[in-house]
Amino acid sequence: VPFGSAAHGMLLKAMQDKGWPNDYFQLVSQSPEVGSTNLQEKKIDGHADFVPFAELLPFRGFARKIFDGVETNAPTWHGVVVRTDFAEKYPEVVVAYIKAVIEANDWVRKDPKAAAEAIAKWTGIDKEVVYIFLGPGGIMTMDPTIKPQLVADAAQDAAVLQKLGRMKEFDVKAWVNDSYVRTAYAELGLDYDAQVKSLANYEVSGEDGFCKVKITEPRKAGEIWIEGEGIKAYSSPACTLGALAELKGQGKKVATAYLFDTAQGIKLFASEAFYASVTKDGKSDIQPFLLKKDAEAAAAAGGGKVLGFDDALKSVTSGRG
Repeated sequence: VPFGSAAHGMLLKAMQDKGWPNDYFQLVSQSPEVGSTNLQEKKIDGHADFVPFAELLPFRGFARKIFDGVETNAPTWHGVVVRTDFAEKYPEVVVAYIKAVIEANDWVRKDPKAAAEAIAKWTGIDKEVVYIFLGPGGIMTMDPTIKPQLVADAAQDAAVLQKLGRMKEFDVKAWVNDSYVRTAYAELGLDYDAQVKSLANYEVSGEDGFCKVKITEPRKAGEIWIEGEGIKAYSSPACTLGALAELKGQGKKVATAYLFDTAQGIKLFASEAFYASVTKDGKSDIQPFLLKKDAEAAAAAGGGKVLGFDDALKSVTSGRG
């Protein structure tokens, strides 16, 4: 794990939540690039990562994600920091930068596929991985407001580090200054106070062309990226998998498919999920999960069984569920 990173904080909090001692794991500081190589060479057993590596490595086929920060019940966030003396001397530069970020966020939301493709060219990160973060219902909300929950999370991170003797006293509230982002919002004619209260993301929406229904529950929806045709949305895991099976049968080239974890609501690569095939209200249903234990629990509760991706595809014949 990269020491001092968000991933380090996530891992330490997860260990504390489980009551594990600090030496439960042998932790070594390794950057994602070094850790990725060592995973492939089997020199380490696991690597705790930050964006985008926890999705990038499984997508490239040499790792499996076994824990997500959502399980710590702490929000993930990425902020902009600036030296106090610079911000006070050049406030217009800081505000202009934040306005550019806000406008870039809007650009992503308006055409997330094109944005993912452009960012992939700029960064070398696969477009499918970029999209899982920045597409509708993605892991990153692209909300620049500094919310009370985020400040509280930073204070909790500081407390974890202090408990481990890695940080001295730190006043998080004094460190936070939202005046610049407030000014940026005002200059763009946006309502900062309304946005800071919102936890909403932009979501999967539209019509399901396979099951012929409107998408009404976005966190139960799915998407398929079809090369040369774009990204199509579906209303449920069953409809998504049914459409995927049909597309494969037609010989279409599919870049990837996305679903949402039934327990946590986070976006997943369909190929990396575990599935619970269950009976719900007298009808068969299929539920995707990041973790096998969650799929096992759902299968046990629903009188069903756990399936891998290939078997889940085979189990869906009509795509209607």
